[in-house]
Amino acid sequence: MDIFHGKDPVRVFFEEKLYTRLIENIDREKIKKRAKEIFKFCDYSHFYQILAYLRFDCLYKKNKDKINKEDKIWFEEVYKQMFERYIVDDFSDKVEKNNLPYLKSLYRTVRNIAFLVLDSFYTPSGLNLSPVLLFDNPELIRSIVFGETEISNTLKFLYRQLYKSVYLNEKVLAIQSLYYEYLKEKLKTKIEDLKNGIDICNCDFVNKIYDELIKDIIKEVKNDVKSKSKCVPIMRFEFEDEDLSEQFKKRLGKARLVKINSNSNYYRVVWKTPLNFYVIQYNSRSDKRSSITAFEKSFNMVKKFLKCIKDKYNGAGYIEHKRDVIEKIAKKYIEQALKLFFNSKDVRWEWDHTSFLRSYFNFPDAVIGFADDVIKFYENNIISEFNKKHNGTSKSVKKELEAKSKVVEKLKNDESIKGKDILCMTISNLIAYSVHSGDQLMEVDGLILGLTTGKQLFICLIEAKSGNKKAVKNLKSKICARVGDILEVYDISDIPNLINSVEGLDDDSIAYLIITDDLLDNNRRKNPNLP
Repeated sequence: MDIFHGKDPVRVFFEEKLYTRLIENIDREKIKKRAKEIFKFCDYSHFYQILAYLRFDCLYKKNKDKINKEDKIWFEEVYKQMFERYIVDDFSDKVEKNNLPYLKSLYRTVRNIAFLVLDSFYTPSGLNLSPVLLFDNPELIRSIVFGETEISNTLKFLYRQLYKSVYLNEKVLAIQSLYYEYLKEKLKTKIEDLKNGIDICNCDFVNKIYDELIKDIIKEVKNDVKSKSKCVPIMRFEFEDEDLSEQFKKRLGKARLVKINSNSNYYRVVWKTPLNFYVIQYNSRSDKRSSITAFEKSFNMVKKFLKCIKDKYNGAGYIEHKRDVIEKIAKKYIEQALKLFFNSKDVRWEWDHTSFLRSYFNFPDAVIGFADDVIKFYENNIISEFNKKHNGTSKSVKKELEAKSKVVEKLKNDESIKGKDILCMTISNLIAYSVHSGDQLMEVDGLILGLTTGKQLFICLIEAKSGNKKAVKNLKSKICARVGDILEVYDISDIPNLINSVEGLDDDSIAYLIITDDLLDNNRRKNPNLP
């Protein structure tokens, strides 16, 4: 019988038969009870305690014949009791001096500082903590000894930085996706021996598994280097525990560490950190179709997140309440979409921060939310604020802001666009530059991103002109001018269709062009050598 039941090998110790067997090896009832709680609630961050106790007990039993009678008493009573107090005692931060919980808290703080110092030195974390300066600081030592909240919060902040920049950074989770399935199958064959009565304390057995897996990893890496096969990060979210509903957290807790869609070559990784935030990343193989599929699938995750914060902040106000988080997600979506839809090899896109929309009004560069909520936020927090404060001389900027709102309203009522689904919308303009010369190639007055009713990814480019100027004509001219650089990924025969797809509003003072991802597929069929 397969002890995995098709689940992830990372959860092998949470399989009922296997963890029941592990619990049976624990001879102290309080530790056994704590172990059951750890398994029940998938408490990864404290699982090492159970393994440490089992390892200690195994080593003692293996060598007890070599230990004299007096030392046996220490092992069986004192040391095991110390383990029990360490594992079972309350983990509350409210500790009093001169008792065991206080000493444990002090030990953990010093231990955490040691990890921070080592990991900041040996990894590309961007942190550089000097042990000499740290422990030669009387104020720091006093803070550690008296367990002050400030040092605790500082350590948590630094740990968060290490989790984001090192332990769970984009490249780490992309590589995890790439080798996950292969190592899963390898590990399944190795761990099968555990069912056959192999002693879990057998060092040779464990070392053999480790050595063979390391060899397999090195072999696979070399093969991938030769074949130029790789996995790339597409979308990444960092959700705070406090922003999520209990139902959503429960679903994330049950989610597979790495979900693989072999047909579409995309991967989803879900990590819950001990610091009460979740990291969710969508990766794909390096071809464009796989990247687009991963990109589209990520909308399901962010939609659930938006629903959580909408319910919490009672309606459309969630966009303003969580503005920094919303803006970060929206900008990531737009920047990634520009790479997928246009030539990213020779062109780079930047946000226009020279406009006083950012410097004076401090408007976000972009927002994401349910369509009705985006419109409401935009009217109440952007257009209304602009009309109150601008001096009447910025007609072109006002027209650009109004254009985005009117196009969103138009798309919301379009049969092919899901009016109640989420939309991503720019507020700042976007400027394209040549990677090689640095010259400005094109400015986009607005961009809207979302999914059609057929679950296709689309982007909508917006052009706005005040006075008697015609935006439709201008946008068509931009498309013709950018065939050799920005639009180089499209077949030349598709350009007339793009030009003819430009539509106008308000006597052609507003123009917009919708491009769906199927056009990219058509182009790859005509040009199979494209990525």
